[in-house]
Amino acid sequence: MSLHKFLKCTSLIIALSLTAGCATRIALKPIAQPKTAWHHNQQQLHHLTRWSFSGVVGGVYHHKPFNANVTWKQTPHDYQLTLSGPLSIGQTTIRGNDKSVYLTDYHGKVYQAKKIDDLMEHWMGWQVPVMGM
Repeated sequence: MSLHKFLKCTSLIIALSLTAGCATRIALKPIAQPKTAWHHNQQQLHHLTRWSFSGVVGGVYHHKPFNANVTWKQTPHDYQLTLSGPLSIGQTTIRGNDKSVYLTDYHGKVYQAKKIDDLMEHWMGWQVPVMGM
């Protein structure tokens, strides 16, 4: 096992061990009129020009599960998307605007394309519909 894989596995085990006791379930109440609530939320969100979020995404690719920490910062003219594994291992940063997008991988190598979806497919080998998000 390479040192890189060993560090990734060790980091994952430590992170899972530390967060296992923090998991909670929140009971959600049903919404009386979901269509009205959805329309109201859409009206509020329509006026946003700057936003950000942080979270975790996960999925399965070729029968192998994966997850990544995600931070997305959006302004009217550009965006920055950061993806990383546990403890920021393998951090990748994507910066772009309506003219071009740049991806900096965990080795510091920079890739460039006109559209983020094309760049993600070229770099990762699979399609991520980022433009639709």
